[in-house]
Amino acid sequence: MRLALFLLAGIWLSVATAWTEGEICSPQRISNITSSGELLRGQHLLISSLEWSPYATQDLTKTGNEAWTGFDIDLLEYVAGDLGFTYTLVPFVKTANETWTAALIRTASTVDLILSYWLQNAKRRSQVTMLSGHVDGSYALLALKPTTVSPSFLERMYTVLSPFTVDLWVSIIVMTGIGACVMVRLETASAPLKASSSRVAMCFKSWYLICIQPLNGGREHNPKTRLGKLYFLILGMAILVIVSSYTANLAASLSTVEVKAEVNSFNDFVGGGALASEVVCTMGMQIVALRNLYPNVKFVQYESYSLLEMDTQAGKCKGSVLDMATIGMWLNDKQNCPIQEVGQPIVFKSNSWVTNQKSKCLGAAVDVAIEKSRDGILQQLWRDHIPPANCPVSTEMASMQLSTGNMAGMLGFFLAVSLLLCVWRNVHDSMKTLRDSTSGVRDDAISTQEGPEDEQDELERLRELRILIAEFNQGRSHDPLNADGLGGTPEPDKVVNVISASAGLGNPPYNHDDVLQVEVHAAPGSLSSTS
Repeated sequence: MRLALFLLAGIWLSVATAWTEGEICSPQRISNITSSGELLRGQHLLISSLEWSPYATQDLTKTGNEAWTGFDIDLLEYVAGDLGFTYTLVPFVKTANETWTAALIRTASTVDLILSYWLQNAKRRSQVTMLSGHVDGSYALLALKPTTVSPSFLERMYTVLSPFTVDLWVSIIVMTGIGACVMVRLETASAPLKASSSRVAMCFKSWYLICIQPLNGGREHNPKTRLGKLYFLILGMAILVIVSSYTANLAASLSTVEVKAEVNSFNDFVGGGALASEVVCTMGMQIVALRNLYPNVKFVQYESYSLLEMDTQAGKCKGSVLDMATIGMWLNDKQNCPIQEVGQPIVFKSNSWVTNQKSKCLGAAVDVAIEKSRDGILQQLWRDHIPPANCPVSTEMASMQLSTGNMAGMLGFFLAVSLLLCVWRNVHDSMKTLRDSTSGVRDDAISTQEGPEDEQDELERLRELRILIAEFNQGRSHDPLNADGLGGTPEPDKVVNVISASAGLGNPPYNHDDVLQVEVHAAPGSLSSTS
């Protein structure tokens, strides 16, 4: 196909024998022209276009200018209409053994204007006239888009703690501890606190009651003083805010997708960056300037755009540096939706059309027309021919349903505490049993040493106590060994019964303090009490 295009261009050039390089800007023709807008009016230009979609595409089933379509063709039509010239389009031909620069220099001497976008450099500017750039040729970095990352099982274990940072958890514990001690100072006489034996114990008891407040509605901590009630209200509001914030942040952490970007900017590849050991892929045109600017970055040169594109899609190239014109074409392809431009441009450049050095006036006139198109026409043509691909928007969201992994930390903590408390209780009970057994042996030894005389003393004391009770009931002294053990008939206004009387509950001798319980019954119509 290229051979056919080359032959077609040769045929055209052989026919157009009347064309002469630089004639369009000859002094004889432009000497009387005072405006750049009139330099090309009424002239017919020979223009070469490189078939490079979407800038220019040739349909071989058609002939003449009608066979050409694309961004450059539409812009040329606008410029021609503004400057008042006509034109004939011929294909740009590059032979197999030519570089793009060599082909550009050779073709520039055979036509008035060359379309497409040509990167500007010193060698090209020394041989041809490059117009002001109308296509952004800045070098920028391409890389794969960020991907969602599923948290590991170890990370999911602590989902229950994720709403708050460590310092906030510590602050909450300190705050509730201070609140507990303040409540002790204000409510020392409070019923739930009086049972504690010391200030420290009361503080821990108060802290416990504050912590379980969200579960029981604060019914356990019931302040009695005005200051206590006011402080408890303030403390309750603070706890309400903490609980609400926790639940809201927990829901947010469950619905948030962790996004990981492997490449954040070109600085990642510079010495000391996260990707300093990785290579950056680029084309030969850009690599010279890039190596001069970043000698420490590892650049790999590609000769094929298609191969570079595939390696960038596959992630073999962690980063690829290309000009913005090429990036625009790549991002126009839906297959490149996983790729995105990263960071700011690395090198600022522009791409432009080209004319020969004898036709500089033509370049000036065309530049003026293109500059006028920047008011909106140029941007509209760019959007029409090189729109970004309609890439699907990722709607992946983390599941709101918790799994065992999300609560593994809390469940593990609960089981560990349960096991620890059971072990502690078993050890405590075993030690208590051992102490009781030792105490029993010691008591038996004491009983053996003291003999039955001490037991008789204790029984005698109990007999005397029962006699006193009997006298109280009858109002006089009676024999304690009568039928009911108390003797006589009680007075009608009060009765005292011995409910229990003992001189200790251990083994003989009864070496504990005597315990006596009596019940006083008032006569009908009088008060009754128990003491």
